[in-house]
Amino acid sequence: MISKVSTNLENFSYNVIVANLYETYNFLVKNLDLIFNNNKIKENYKKILTIFCPIIPHVLNECLEDLNENKNIKWPDVDKKLITLDDINIVVQINGKKREILSSSKSFSEKELINETKKITSLQKFFVGKEIKKTIYIKDKLINFII
Repeated sequence: MISKVSTNLENFSYNVIVANLYETYNFLVKNLDLIFNNNKIKENYKKILTIFCPIIPHVLNECLEDLNENKNIKWPDVDKKLITLDDINIVVQINGKKREILSSSKSFSEKELINETKKITSLQKFFVGKEIKKTIYIKDKLINFII
């Protein structure tokens, strides 16, 4: 969430930050009943309050003041190893229509991924007797075959 909010602040996407706020709230409400370490809760709560301070500063400063944490506030650091995903989902389109979603590791090259996609049995009916005019590949997101 820290990464999302930081990126959205840099891009001036304030409406998306409000959506991030709702997303965080919904996550907390669903997981409130789980047993947590109180120190960990307070530490993460302080981080949540800090990242949303640019959106609703007065309310969040009051909350931080109640925790006696409003004096030394700094933007929390992003733990990169927590947001790195080993597997990715790639949308496979044929003539711009979504036909399949591939789960793949990032280690595949573009050529290997395109060749493997052509071998999928559910997509074979689209390729039989037709020539692929163009292949559009967006790294780690999409493959679109223009037939």
